[in-house]
Amino acid sequence: MIIVATQSLNPGCDPYLNANDTPIVYKPLFFSTTNGSAQAVVTEEGFESQLNIPPSGQAWFSSTQTNQGLAGIQQIQSIKLSQLDVTGTEVINYLDDFENLRVIFPDAVLPYNVSATEYIITGRTLYADHIILQVSQTEGNNFYQVIGEGPASTIYFPITSSVNGGSMNWSLRARTNYNTPFSGVSSVNSESVDTLQQGVCLNTQQSIQEQNFFYWDGEKQDALGFFNTGSNLITTNKIFYIIGKRK
Repeated sequence: MIIVATQSLNPGCDPYLNANDTPIVYKPLFFSTTNGSAQAVVTEEGFESQLNIPPSGQAWFSSTQTNQGLAGIQQIQSIKLSQLDVTGTEVINYLDDFENLRVIFPDAVLPYNVSATEYIITGRTLYADHIILQVSQTEGNNFYQVIGEGPASTIYFPITSSVNGGSMNWSLRARTNYNTPFSGVSSVNSESVDTLQQGVCLNTQQSIQEQNFFYWDGEKQDALGFFNTGSNLITTNKIFYIIGKRK
């Protein structure tokens, strides 16, 4: 749930006085862009690229290691929001003039028992299908801080993740040059069904062809080691058959 406060709020008033009272619900995904980190799955440039668009209902949070206040500290640097929340409500037009983004993470540990994590927005770029927000690293709940003195002091860390969120593997890069041949063990002909072939769209009897790429024989970068490159002998048809047998 995201609560947005607009710039029209008077500084001395209750911060929720004119706040949007309609819940905006997103599924949060968290990414680290710290170079050399085993948890980094995307570069900062890749995250902020206009070509990387959060699907409907998703909010993407990008953090980087800054060591602010303590070695190893991560801080949110930017946030991407889809134009639609999980209910299909279009919210992007309400996100072009606010300063404070408040997000309810049930597991967040925050000062003064507040319930919503606050990110101070310092800049934004609005696109037709999403918005990217730049986040302050010196304000809100996005910096390492110690409140109180001596034994009674309490440490609060920047909120860069949540058990209610997830992540995606953007560290994978794979290429393939494989096209199903017209001769040999795994050969096809121009009228073979698409589940038997890869990269061969020559069926004159079909106006539309749709094929899965089941064999990746080219360069591969897989930092997490999860990617299966497949085999030229295990076609999509065989994969579907194996999955069907397991059910």
